[in-house]
Amino acid sequence: MVARIIITALILLFVSCPISAKEIAGVAIDEQISQSDGTTLHFNGAGIRSKFVFKVYLAMLYLENPNKDRQAMISDSGSKQLIMHFLYKKVGKDDLVEA
Repeated sequence: MVARIIITALILLFVSCPISAKEIAGVAIDEQISQSDGTTLHFNGAGIRSKFVFKVYLAMLYLENPNKDRQAMISDSGSKQLIMHFLYKKVGKDDLVEA
C-alpha cells in the first residue's frame, strides 16, 4: 500500500512539474539568444528531421515575439532566426547545396 502511494506521488510530481526545453537530442537549447543589433529572440520551438532511422538535424526557431500560431509567426515583422544543429555528422557542404 505504501509503495502504491509513493508511486502515485512520484507520477503526480513529474506530471505537474513544467518541463523546460533545456536539451533536445543531446543538444543544449538556449531559452533566449541575442542578435548582433541587441535584439533578444526567444525560443519558440524545435523539431528533429529524420531520414530512415538516422536523426539528421535539429532545427530550433527563435522569435522576437514568440507565438504558436503559424500565420501570426509568418506575418509578424519581428526578428526571426532558425538554427540548425546537425546530428548526423556525415552531412557535408555538398549535400546541403544539393538539397
